[in-house]
Amino acid sequence: MVVIAPPGAPTLNSIANADGDGNYTVSWSSVSGATGYTLQEADNSGFTGATTAYSGSGTSTAISGKAPGTYYYRVRASNAGGNSTWSNTRSVLVKAWVYLPLALRNYVTYFEGPWEREPNDTWQQANGPLVSGRTYYGTFTSSADVQDYFSIYLVNSRSVELWLTNIGNGHNYDLTLRNTALQLVGYSGEVGNANEHIRTEALAPGWYYIQVYNRSNTGSTKAYYLIVDPATTLNMDEAPTSVPQPTPLPPKP
Repeated sequence: MVVIAPPGAPTLNSIANADGDGNYTVSWSSVSGATGYTLQEADNSGFTGATTAYSGSGTSTAISGKAPGTYYYRVRASNAGGNSTWSNTRSVLVKAWVYLPLALRNYVTYFEGPWEREPNDTWQQANGPLVSGRTYYGTFTSSADVQDYFSIYLVNSRSVELWLTNIGNGHNYDLTLRNTALQLVGYSGEVGNANEHIRTEALAPGWYYIQVYNRSNTGSTKAYYLIVDPATTLNMDEAPTSVPQPTPLPPKP
């Protein structure tokens, strides 16, 4: 009669999971005379309520889709003579990943103003992005100061409305909106110091540049008012909406 002795206990290898995700491989040493292996998994080191993660003749198994937490593993070998004792225990950590909402992942630091900040004479120097509904103030103090640039950033596709008001008597300012390719998106060029107004159709997400142009090439200490709002309609043939009321003019720093 041939008596087959149970195999010796295998050695469980360290479990690599540097990125902390729920996918990793558990492996162990081969044992002479073993015909199969049983791998147990538990959420505690005492293996209370342990489940079988693998049963077969191999010496490794891929684990996938594990939820955040710490997992403990042990393995034993078997043959016709019975089971070995359990191996050493190894543990692995699956991290909890926090995904920021879209609004935060697209977070930008807004330009608070309320006064323009020089130099902003080119689109590369634009003050922005501006806060919707806030009044911004700027001046052209000399004939050499002919344009101010501001920027807005759209997270989602939408239409926008721009107002340029409080232009001094004897002065003429134009209002222009351009995309990142500096292509014209919107333009208002009223005669004299009349209010300028742009209302766009739906714009693609991204950056846009507002140009306030001193067409009259005149200097003035009187501040113009610039306001950007979400547009109330996409119908370009409708009459402009009422001019938004600016916030009180703050002292210029």
